[in-house]
Amino acid sequence: MNWTEYEALVHKHFSSIYPDAHIVRDAKILGQYSKTERQIDVLIEDSIADFRIRIAVDAKCFTKRVNVTHVEKFISMLDDIKADQGMMVTTKGYSDAAINRAHYGPHKLEVEILSFDELLRHQSIASIVFSGEKGVILPAPFGWVIDSNRHRQFLVCLYRRGIDLVQAQKEMEWMYCNIYHKTKDVQSIANLVEMQNDRMEPEYRQSCREDDRTLPERTDRRPTYIRVAKLNRIDRLEITGYVDFGDHIFFAVMFTKHELKITNLKKLAYLMKYSNSRKLQIDNTEVIAQLQEQCGSITELDEKADAYRQIADWYMQMDDFDKAMEYRRLCWDTFPQVYDNIGPLIQGELAKLNIDQAIEYSTKFFAMDPNNPRVMQDLLRNYDHPSVATAFIRVVSLLKSQYCDDCSALGNITFHYGLYLINIGCNILAAEQLALARNALHTVGNDQAIEQIDTLVNMLSGNDRRITIELGDVVPSYYTGVAGLATNTSAWCAGSSGIDIDEEMELRQSVTALADAADSEIESNDS
Repeated sequence: MNWTEYEALVHKHFSSIYPDAHIVRDAKILGQYSKTERQIDVLIEDSIADFRIRIAVDAKCFTKRVNVTHVEKFISMLDDIKADQGMMVTTKGYSDAAINRAHYGPHKLEVEILSFDELLRHQSIASIVFSGEKGVILPAPFGWVIDSNRHRQFLVCLYRRGIDLVQAQKEMEWMYCNIYHKTKDVQSIANLVEMQNDRMEPEYRQSCREDDRTLPERTDRRPTYIRVAKLNRIDRLEITGYVDFGDHIFFAVMFTKHELKITNLKKLAYLMKYSNSRKLQIDNTEVIAQLQEQCGSITELDEKADAYRQIADWYMQMDDFDKAMEYRRLCWDTFPQVYDNIGPLIQGELAKLNIDQAIEYSTKFFAMDPNNPRVMQDLLRNYDHPSVATAFIRVVSLLKSQYCDDCSALGNITFHYGLYLINIGCNILAAEQLALARNALHTVGNDQAIEQIDTLVNMLSGNDRRITIELGDVVPSYYTGVAGLATNTSAWCAGSSGIDIDEEMELRQSVTALADAADSEIESNDS
């Protein structure tokens, strides 16, 4: 392949990636400093939100690696033509010095170096995220990669190429994506934003939240929205982009430093403009059969149970609820402590109106770690819908009877039952339960929880209508795990509302703590 064929391939690739952009091969631009005509192998000009973006691509058909001198010349040319981003695509790779100069120079330009094979992986459709049959095709923004590893709080995350998620979180420059299935109460982006704002309030109470109305214009005219919020504890921004795809809403949450707001807002806007919804027809028959065959040779009970849980999840993706429940029960019978199976199992029994069975699973689940606030919180989430309120009251009654002599467990039960009653408007009954919780937790010396209870009781006595918002301000402790299977997260926090919103708040708290620690480490090193 000669250089003209190579350049044509690169041009063809970018034309498929930026279908709405103006793309010119062998473009000529007058340099702002050199006052001479500069040649660009592939020039991409696009409008995302109210940003005009110019990307220059240098197709290097070399017989040797790109070195730091090549990068220096490229950066100089980018500056001369007022480019926002530049990409060198090479046939022979690049030196470490070249990639370091591209990524870590003091210039405001975004520069990337990729081999042609990396280009095909890097700037192509990088991921299809899905929740049930709702799927969204995500493109990778310039210089970033999509990490589709499984996470409890989000579907996928994105961060700069060359680092991992932990480093990205420490630097507070990354984003995560979720899909929200519309409900009776949440039918639009505005409804979802309002609900999220209420849950976010404790983390952002001391800051203004502004609505950024420079929205990307989609060719399909799907509604979009961007929200910019400032975190309380650290000097960072949280920017969320929304796209309404009809029966579901896709949203991406970007964490960024103030000085990188414009740069990263472009990446978020790119994601909003070029993401597309797809209804997925999932057939997991083959992988289910393979795992079923493997189950016979698995000797460790926890491993076998988790395989049953995976099979159940695959059946749910295929909308085979009965088979999914068969394997959820099998997972429980094999090894009950598979944490990701417990919630769907209880919810499934409730959906099938097997109330007694759901209650039995619930009480056994609580018995795994009765002093852990997270266990009671997760149990409460399974009974969030008003149709199962009576069943939840039965669960609480049984637990209070079983743990009447265990003050720590009793405090855990009555504290969260009090939160549940507040969220359904039963403030008098809630005050009674919080009083019981206070007495029980005073016996075991849990001063942090007592302080929070006193705050809640004062709010109740003052008829504070924002109490369900303020509940998120509970003093955090940290979950140490049920049978060592669950992950660290905040506990003693409010919540009988949707699991997605609550888990997002846990994510925000943990991310903030991580960035806090990173900032403290930097300050310590500076000292």
